[in-house]
This record gives sequence, structure tokens and C-alpha cells, in this order.
Amino acid sequence: MSRTTTWNGRQMLSWPDAGHLFYTILLWRLRICYGLRREGRIVFSPDDIILPDLVGAGARLMTGWDNWSGNYLLSEDEAGDMLLKRVAGSGKTS
Repeated sequence: MSRTTTWNGRQMLSWPDAGHLFYTILLWRLRICYGLRREGRIVFSPDDIILPDLVGAGARLMTGWDNWSGNYLLSEDEAGDMLLKRVAGSGKTS
């Protein structure tokens, strides 16, 4: 797992080498442990898959996959930043 701060100051967690099963379980655990729900549609492009956002507890996380980051979660707000920091430090991602 890699945690970075993006150009706009938001937190991002990524798993470049994780497979689809890992990511599916990760998203399920985030929904169960943090009460997040899915919102949006899946969008495919040649080097990107944008998945429905995870929303709840005042936070919004963008989810998806791209050629550079692999599977990722990207915060869209301060509450999302705090959630990703907590998830990165909790060990609940592996």
C-alpha cells in the first residue's frame, strides 16, 4: 500500500500490485467497518476504470484503477482525508 498526498492536497491510498479479489474485499470491508455506501456508475477508458464512489459519515472517496497507481482510493474532502489516514494506520486494508 502506498499513501500519498495528491497535487490538490487530498489523500490517496493505492495498491499497485493488488489483484481484483483483494480490492473487492477491501471495498466490502470499508462498507461494513465505516458504513460507506456506493454511489455512481462504472466508467471504462483505455487506461482507467472509475468505480462508484464510497460515500458516508461526511466523507466521499473516489475509487478505481489506473495503469500508474493500480487500485486506488482518493479522498474528495477533509472527512475523506481523515478516513484514509485512519484506514492506512489501522491495518484494515490487508
